[in-house]
This record gives sequence, C-alpha cells and structure tokens, in this order.
Amino acid sequence: MAIGYICFERWWESTMRIFGLRKSKFYVIAHFCHQQFVIQKKHRIFVLEIGNIPLMSLDENKEFLRQDNNYRTLKAFQKAECIYDVTFYFAHKFLSTGDRTIDQMIQAARSGKQNLAEGNIDGITSREMELKLTNVNRASLHELLLDYEDYLRVRGLEQWAYDDPRCVQTRAFCKTHLDSAIYREQIKERSDETIANIAITLIHQCDVLIRGLIEWKKRDFVEKGGIKEEMYRARKDWQKKNGAYGTIPYEGHGYNGSNRTNGQNINQPTQPIKPTQPKKP
Repeated sequence: MAIGYICFERWWESTMRIFGLRKSKFYVIAHFCHQQFVIQKKHRIFVLEIGNIPLMSLDENKEFLRQDNNYRTLKAFQKAECIYDVTFYFAHKFLSTGDRTIDQMIQAARSGKQNLAEGNIDGITSREMELKLTNVNRASLHELLLDYEDYLRVRGLEQWAYDDPRCVQTRAFCKTHLDSAIYREQIKERSDETIANIAITLIHQCDVLIRGLIEWKKRDFVEKGGIKEEMYRARKDWQKKNGAYGTIPYEGHGYNGSNRTNGQNINQPTQPIKPTQPKKP
C-alpha cells in the first residue's frame, strides 16, 4: 500500500454532497489499495469504494511530471523577494506621489519574482515556457537595474564602484543573507543612495544566479528532453514492468479498421467490395 499526501484544490461536487463537505482546499492523507480510497480530514475519515483497480504508487517514476518543484528553495527566488521588498520601500519612500516610476519599478521587481515562480511550475509540462519565463524574469530585473542607476545619476548621487569598500561589504552581506525580513528592517536607517546601491548589488547577484539556472535548465533539457519524451519513456517503462499494452485488448487494426475484419482473422486477405450498378434514371 502506498501513502501519498495530496492537496485537492477542488473536489467533485457529488462527493462533497455525499459527505457534506464544503468546496474548499484541504489536505488529506490518501491510502491507496485495491478496493478502497480512504480520505482523512482532521478527525473524519471517508472511504470510497473504487473497485479492484491497480493504482501506481506515488513513489514510482518521480522524474515524470516532476511535482516536487519548490521554487521557494531557489536562491534566485529568495534574492528576488529581497529585491521586491527593498524596491517597494524605496519607491514609496523616495519617489514623489503620482510619479509613474513608482508603479514601473514595483511591477518590474514583481515580474522579476513572479515569473521565476510561474516558469518553475510551467516547467512541469513545458520546458520551453520554463526557459522563456525565466529569461523574462532576468529581463525585468535589468529594467529595474536601469531605474536605480537613473535615480542615482539624475540626482547627482554616487553609484559605488566595484572595488569601493562599501560595495565590497554590501556584496559580502547580500551573498549570505537571503531573508527579506532583514532588509526590511535594515533599510529603514539608510539613505536613498545607500538603498539604491544595495538594490543594485542584489540585482547583479540575482542575475548571476538566474543565468546559472538557465544554463542548468538547458543541460537538463538536452539530457532528458521535453514533456513528450518524458511521457513516451514513462509509458514504455510502465509497459515493460507490467507486460501489457493497455487495458483494451488489441485485435487487428481496430474495430471497423482498414481490414474490415473487426479483429476476427487478420491473416486472411479481405475480399474486395463488388461495385454496384447505378439505377437507371
């Protein structure tokens, strides 16, 4: 018996009606066996009879349609979240009310974070979309980078050089701190010039991480292929393990197929259809 944890976004209306449950997201523990599907919600347990249907264990074939993608563990996502929080504070604190740059900077920071999450989830079924959205994420951060550089330049503020002691110290701090709460607290005591340079440092570090992520995704695609290849491999593996080609027996070329035998005797040639004479007008 295999045990899996499943999050149901929606449950069938009939099941809800039978068990008197509201249509809401809840977590269950599902026990799979040959004849029962057991659902446990808090202290209530429901049993569905599903017949003698062999179900594949959730532990099998984890590489097919990988569902364990957790984008929150990516360092690039964590750093992008720090960039968003810093930008949200900076835009509302130092830009004039009504300035369109406020929305543009916040949207660029948001896109730099959200597209990374969306691409990671879309990558379950589309490696192409995953690569595109990940690169969109990088492009949004470069747009935000230019906004910070423009802010410093037009106001006569200093953008720290790479070998500036302040920049070296900031790089070392940002490299080891990925919790956005730290930045939300620390930037309250910093000037606009300092916060802008901190954001620029974070963006450069995040860009390096995203470029590495794209390269890893490229290699992963070359080695494993796309969704169609994964589906083909998974299907062939299942056939090899179970020694079967499906639940419907295969006879001939199909029902009413090209041989017109309905699977009765495919070794005998079929008889041609005799032409009929058209009726006289």
